[in-house]
Amino acid sequence: DEFGVRLVNANEGDIRPVPVPGGGLIHRAVYLHADVADVDAVVSVAKLKAHGTAGVTMSIKNMFGILPYSFYGSTFRNFMHTNYFRLMRIIVDIATTLPPDLAVVDGLIASNYGMDHEPVEMNVLLAGHDPVATDAVGAAVMGFDPHSEFPNEPFVVSENHLRLAAKAGLGVLDLPGTEVRGVAIADVARRFSIETEEKVTTEQAIGARAAAITQAAIYRAQHAKLLKEYAGRYIYLRNGKVEWSSPTLAEAADRAILHLPAGEYGLAIQVLPEDQAIEKVAAYR
Repeated sequence: DEFGVRLVNANEGDIRPVPVPGGGLIHRAVYLHADVADVDAVVSVAKLKAHGTAGVTMSIKNMFGILPYSFYGSTFRNFMHTNYFRLMRIIVDIATTLPPDLAVVDGLIASNYGMDHEPVEMNVLLAGHDPVATDAVGAAVMGFDPHSEFPNEPFVVSENHLRLAAKAGLGVLDLPGTEVRGVAIADVARRFSIETEEKVTTEQAIGARAAAITQAAIYRAQHAKLLKEYAGRYIYLRNGKVEWSSPTLAEAADRAILHLPAGEYGLAIQVLPEDQAIEKVAAYR
């Protein structure tokens, strides 16, 4: 009230699809609150954290929280978590749709091992106009190589979303070429580590990724048949067969998430004509 700022609950209200510039890595559009979709500038204010699935979470991963959970199934947007291939790319698609003009990372108290694990007093604040470069510096402050790739720490169960973001044109992942003002990285860096969510192992993650890619290929091959039987519904494909279907994204998300990390890997997807599908199934390669 003092500053005339209007707070918006981005999870409810006028939710609409917003095209991802460039067509997206995995989704052609993301659903956002209309007021969020129409902003002139974005400031991403994130904590400095290790993350048990994404490896690190800072200004780019922080944008995942703008997805309306009323649409994407549960507070945790569970449908996006049903396979790691989709999850890392939707993070980039969201940040591409709403790119942070200013990235602020609060490392006064950071989190080691995962999002809500061991607090570490770092007394560091990061800020930059390039979210990829800012997150790369943050990764280095946590003792990680921002260029590291799955399955090397911190990206022990999923691809490096910073590399995916840089490739999508969100910023520059060039730590040696990034100007860092203020204190030197080496003066504040600590060695963090990763504890994966639900104790998922690298081997399980490899299996889940391979299954999603394989089932996506089967989905493409059987698309005409699946469309006749399941048009508009969400299905779970495993070993080339539809194990179940659901009429809603939320229900499908809750059911599919139970398959991880048990090893019963497959692909949850909505069956739609190609010209109506938001998810780019051909991206699974």
